Amino acid sequence: MASANTLSEKFIQDKAIKYLAKYYKRSSANGKVFAQAEVRTLEKKRADGLIAWRQLSGGVGVASMEAKSAKTLSALVKQIDEGKIKKDSTWLTVVLVFMAAYILWDRGLRAYFDPFWVLVLYGALFLLLPYIQRMLQGIRLPFHQRFAVLAQLQQYPSNEPWVAIGTDSVNSKQYDLLKRACRKKRLGLLLVQKNGRVSMETRPRYSFAFPKKDFLVYYEKGSDIRKGVKKGVNWKIWTILGTSSQLRSSVSHFGLALAGFLAIYAAINFDLSTTEPREEKKEEISQPATKKDAFDFLDTLRDQIKPQPDRDELASKIDCNESILGPKYIIQDRLFDEEKRAVERVATLKAAGFEDSNYLWLPCYENELGIASFCVYPYFPRTSQENALDQLRSYLEIGKEKGLSVEKPRILLVELK
Repeated sequence: MASANTLSEKFIQDKAIKYLAKYYKRSSANGKVFAQAEVRTLEKKRADGLIAWRQLSGGVGVASMEAKSAKTLSALVKQIDEGKIKKDSTWLTVVLVFMAAYILWDRGLRAYFDPFWVLVLYGALFLLLPYIQRMLQGIRLPFHQRFAVLAQLQQYPSNEPWVAIGTDSVNSKQYDLLKRACRKKRLGLLLVQKNGRVSMETRPRYSFAFPKKDFLVYYEKGSDIRKGVKKGVNWKIWTILGTSSQLRSSVSHFGLALAGFLAIYAAINFDLSTTEPREEKKEEISQPATKKDAFDFLDTLRDQIKPQPDRDELASKIDCNESILGPKYIIQDRLFDEEKRAVERVATLKAAGFEDSNYLWLPCYENELGIASFCVYPYFPRTSQENALDQLRSYLEIGKEKGLSVEKPRILLVELK
């Protein structure tokens, strides 16, 4: 119980307000500061102190304060957060019920009870809720405890919130816990001594009022305070940096924005392993074409080569004693109805340098044409599509060079029936 010699809350309040008024006057662009005790919000919440100052950017900075003495010790020590315990115990009960329901159902409970009674049993498990609440209260987990003064301070919107206490308000252990909580929640802590001197134990984090223009909109006399603070000329150019907390907050926000920008830029411009070939391809495309490539269509032939469907046996004009065992890919040069003309075409190809040229009777083979004709091919049949494509390119180049009549050749897949 507080003695008669303990610092009163009024004394702590007055000294803390004077200290903060002097502190923020250094950051006021026009040298004016509003500092007053007992200011109410629009929700009728009373702040022990409110300080407002003019910023060089044209806005108004706001600081709120809550003062506590030894007479209000309960607000300065950790207490059980009943609301959080109820919330967490409810979720824990739901998880336990679903786990129990799964286990019971998986163990075959549904085979012995009517589904209705199974649901009733699951619902009865929620009766565990009060017992779980008592268990969490007894454990006293750190995140289930709070300082009432810190929760009370959140009711007063401001850029920089402060807590002011006296040197005799709490003992050393309670003071360490309170200071650690203020540092964790980024709140300012002022310590008022018996001789009236005030020391700053922790600095608050500067919070921006966006999307509001400032935090005075949350207070009853906010417009009057704003008008009074904004009077005069902004002559303190060095206050552009604001308070030390505002400077740190601005640097932090700028750093995060810069890191996000660099991450997006790196993600957009990151070179993958396939980037280098793509650049080479772009360079080739950008060069002016001096001569049209007559063999561009060869790149699409691969997609045209398909396994042949089953067909009815075609009537044969000759015996199928061919030596090609399939499946094989051949280069179709010409198709003839007469064998004599096919022999003449083979002789022409051999004279041009195609020593492996020959012909076959298509009805003896499974193929996609399905016609009775003699097919002349310039190279020996291949089992690989890649080799067949190489043969086709070579055939077109040599054929044009030798002056042969090269029509539209194609790759044909054949297999002896």
